[in-house]
Amino acid sequence: MRHFFLDRHLRKIEKEANDDLLMIIEAGPQYYTNQELYHLLDKLGLQEYEVLQFNRKLFLILASVSVWFILLFFAYAVDISWLSNLMTFLILSFILAFAVGKIYLHQKFRTYKSSGLIRSIIQQELERRQKDASIS
Repeated sequence: MRHFFLDRHLRKIEKEANDDLLMIIEAGPQYYTNQELYHLLDKLGLQEYEVLQFNRKLFLILASVSVWFILLFFAYAVDISWLSNLMTFLILSFILAFAVGKIYLHQKFRTYKSSGLIRSIIQQELERRQKDASIS
């Protein structure tokens, strides 16, 4: 049992150490080449696009719950029990899907909240290097 927790902790440390965007915040951009920094900017832009697309899907899931609520009230008004049961199931399922999607989003894109900071750190470092190169 001890080895399980140790292995899990080591995998977590390794995963965090392999996340270059997180390393920019923790260690700074000075350890990366210009090509790597431009690559990280591209990676950050791709990550922002993926999060935007995923959030759009989650919004549609959550927005559809309002439709299921309207149908649920209609089913109760007309006294169609099978439809009201189905709508209740759909409402709960979609809310659960939204919650699971948000958790997944925060697990997969941990650095998304700091993307503005990461972008500015990288851009400032590239500008600093550009000025240093023009002075030399």
